[in-house]
Amino acid sequence: MLKALIEAGENRRGEMKRVSGLMAVSLLLVAGFLLQGCREEEQGRILLFDKGNYIGKVVDGEKLDPSTVEQLNKRAEKQWM
Repeated sequence: MLKALIEAGENRRGEMKRVSGLMAVSLLLVAGFLLQGCREEEQGRILLFDKGNYIGKVVDGEKLDPSTVEQLNKRAEKQWM
């Protein structure tokens, strides 16, 4: 009877080692997937935007020539068709 209890305890320990090993591997995989979203080009980008407020780079205060403005307006009109 004592021998059976000892064997049962050893089986449980082996099973617990397997489960803890699987949990460790699973945790590492999840951490890897989460950290993959932290690429360098995604750092420092704007996450919250103000509607109607341009927060991009300023282009040295240069104005567009009238022909460029006309072309852009035509392209915008096509998008609403």
